[in-house]
Amino acid sequence: MKLPMHKGECCVSGDDREICLCRNNLVMDVISRKWSLLIIWILAKHGKLRYNDIAKKLDGVNHNTLSVRLDELEESGIIKRQKFNEIPPRVEYSLTESGEELSRITKPLLSFTTTSAKTSSETESLI
Repeated sequence: MKLPMHKGECCVSGDDREICLCRNNLVMDVISRKWSLLIIWILAKHGKLRYNDIAKKLDGVNHNTLSVRLDELEESGIIKRQKFNEIPPRVEYSLTESGEELSRITKPLLSFTTTSAKTSSETESLI
């Protein structure tokens, strides 16, 4: 069954439907930002992590940038933030069901980039 979509430059024909990327702007915009996919892959590999644990695994990320990316990923429904009422306060980040699916379907992209570039052993360890 072919879904009715508008015909635009952002529309791509699939096997049985047309996909309009314009209508998926929020998720596409969030995952295309620097560090977003790496955050997703790190959470996929390690499960629940605290902010500082994520920062350590992303060597070189600016703390302000990391905070913004975590907020964006949470707003888009890719990760969840769980706050514990403890002293000192504790917050853990993990993938939502959508985030887990996203990590599975983007893993081949990470594999491709590491094998074609033959660069960072740090990136290879994320797979």
